[in-house]
Amino acid sequence: MAPDEERRPPKEAPQSEQSGVQADNGNLAQTQPQCQNEHAAQDDLSCFARLLLAEPESVVELRAIGIGGGKARICSGYFDDPGKFAAAARDLDGRAAGIYATLNPVAGGLLARANNRTVLAPPRSTSDDEIARRRLLLVDIDPVRPSGISATEAEKMAAFGVARAVCSYLDALGFPQPIKADSGNGAHIVLAVDLPADDGGLVRRVLEALAFRFDTNAACVDQAVHNPGRLTKVYGTLARKGDSTADRPHRRSRLVSVPASVLRANAHGTAGSGLNAGQYLGRHGLAVHRSSPWQGGGKWVLEVCPFDTTHVDGAAFVVQFGNGAVAAGCHHNGCAGKGWHDLRDAVEPGWRDRAGASGSLGSGSGRGAGESWPEPQPLPTGLPPVLLLDTALLPNRLRPWIEDIAARIRCPVDFPAAAAMVALGSVLGRKLGLRPKQRDDWLVVANLWGGVVGRPGVLKTPGIQETPAPPAWLEKPAKEQ
Repeated sequence: MAPDEERRPPKEAPQSEQSGVQADNGNLAQTQPQCQNEHAAQDDLSCFARLLLAEPESVVELRAIGIGGGKARICSGYFDDPGKFAAAARDLDGRAAGIYATLNPVAGGLLARANNRTVLAPPRSTSDDEIARRRLLLVDIDPVRPSGISATEAEKMAAFGVARAVCSYLDALGFPQPIKADSGNGAHIVLAVDLPADDGGLVRRVLEALAFRFDTNAACVDQAVHNPGRLTKVYGTLARKGDSTADRPHRRSRLVSVPASVLRANAHGTAGSGLNAGQYLGRHGLAVHRSSPWQGGGKWVLEVCPFDTTHVDGAAFVVQFGNGAVAAGCHHNGCAGKGWHDLRDAVEPGWRDRAGASGSLGSGSGRGAGESWPEPQPLPTGLPPVLLLDTALLPNRLRPWIEDIAARIRCPVDFPAAAAMVALGSVLGRKLGLRPKQRDDWLVVANLWGGVVGRPGVLKTPGIQETPAPPAWLEKPAKEQ
């Protein structure tokens, strides 16, 4: 595991959940009513709630779209409690077309609109001028497809391909490692920022630059998500666009990786996370020498160091901050650099594997161990459709000859045509050339490379071998002379 990035922490006491998806080699596909990845889905919800509400007095809006007909299509509420946020999202999951939250904290007074609860058909929702500050920047990569439907697996993988390129580019520029997520139909890259709500168009320009550089015909950076009140997917919930079909299933969104720096700040909060540091120590048999309140949370001095059992002088400790964040360490030089995750490695072997997911998204910096993304999928077995060759494009003197070869051998006209044009280019060599630029001596000559593609038995070789025959007829007597 890379030192500067960790997977999300597993939740200590997951609750049950009904869903229509299960994990399948890192890709979520609709199968049967019971979710076999309940732990991961609930862990994502809890972790994402803590990420949104990491700072004291933060408030965000939770909004579900497509609950029912008419005014009841929207359900909304405001939350400053991560546990209640996650519980409300779970309650809505599977009943809404999509569940979203404001990416950035809203003005604290908005909590009075619906205090840690949701209401149907709310009279108002969050506007851009009600955002307190920008804390996160979303790069949303969507596959190109008709609106209102889920993506196919191939379309989704196209979005992941663009996401890999964006991550490598940002890494090369020195950006901190982002939060990476699977939106269910595409890829999300979430960067930590600290900007005023009115950023003078900076976020918009960043997205425009990324779109200009990385957009493809198959997937694009969504440039519309630049406004401060933008909603983002609540990770761990289902994305339910249109009907779920075999090739366009409803999928569960998920957190793919969260940088260790972010996790250290807020990943183990007691509110809604199911983890209390004191209870955790007792459950795993770590004897406490003494404990006391500390900075709004608690401090536990251990009798025996979990990193080195020869340290029994009270140098090892665990602290839990008022916001729920947990840290651990030992004052001995030999334990320098050890922390909470190292403690968990010692007393809870395999927790990282249980928290992880298959797949990898390289960032270009060799950090791939902490960056799990879905594995690339096998290419389709069938060949894509190919346009028929228009023989009118062939030179007039060659067209009858090439068409005759194709008719006699009964192969596609493309085979002898490609071979003939390559052979003609080799005959010309450097005798003729083009100078496409007016003010330099760049010369383009008629060197051509070609190939034919086809299944076995479609007469590729005979179609190619027939075209060099006339030059060979002339070459033989010339050699004899």
